Amino acid sequence: MLAIVALWILAQSGEDQKAINYTDYFLLGILELSLTERFGKPIADFILEMYQEAG
Repeated sequence: MLAIVALWILAQSGEDQKAINYTDYFLLGILELSLTERFGKPIADFILEMYQEAG
């Protein structure tokens, strides 16, 4: 899960729209359930906030 977050951050710094779209899909897929279950709601909320602020 943390690797997907790292890939998302890396994709956001580039201009490859496919990479951005794929990592957005994966990131949003793990935010609600898996990330909350494994790391707790505060961590999931922090990553969701980071995602939303990045646009």
